[in-house]
Order: sequence, then C-alpha cells, then structure tokens
Amino acid sequence: MFNRVKNLARYFTLNLLLSPIKFIKQQQIPLNPMTDSFKCRKNCGACCIAPSISSTIPSMPNGKPAGIACFHLDENFQCKLLGNASRPLVCSRLKPCFEMCGTNRDQAMDYLTQLEQLTSN
Repeated sequence: MFNRVKNLARYFTLNLLLSPIKFIKQQQIPLNPMTDSFKCRKNCGACCIAPSISSTIPSMPNGKPAGIACFHLDENFQCKLLGNASRPLVCSRLKPCFEMCGTNRDQAMDYLTQLEQLTSN
C-alpha cells in the first residue's frame, strides 16, 4: 500500500502539477483547483469505479478491482457510505478537485483510469 501511495504522490508531483493549469487556461476555466469548495458532481461516480481499492469495504472484504463499480454506488452514482464510519479511509481522504474531476464524467473517468494504470503494479 505504501508503494502505491508513494507512486501516486510521485505521479502527482511530476506530471500533474503543470498539465491541469495548461488545461484550465485552454478551457478558460477560473483557476481554483484543489479547494474544499469543489463539490462532487452528480451522476458521476468515477472515483468509485475507475480506481482499484485494496482495503476492505463493507460487503467487499477484498476491496474492488479497477473499472468495477463499488457495491455502495447508488443509482445516481453517489456513494451510499458518504459520512458513514465504515467508509474506507482511502475513500474518505479522496477529495473532489478539478484535477481529478475535470469538467465532466468522461474526463474524470479518463483521468482516474490513467492514474490507476500508472500506479498499478
């Protein structure tokens, strides 16, 4: 788990610090990434589908593989464990931000899928 986090951190620092800024400037989007004011997009669920989760999730004791929807994703692509103490720590620490979510669900899925591929063993 530590190596995966370390690889993820390396990826963020080396590759992603500049590319979102270039994208934002090209799209004429106000530069306000990684703030607490960024809200989870309705009908998205990309963060509950694209990445693998190696920790135990209620009803998913072995975690979940990449590309498979979490059991706790509802019909509106919202997490049913949001605010619940049984929600995995990795999920609780994941915060929506422009870099990860982009401007639509497809961008979020593409980004998180690529991140998963770059950080998987």
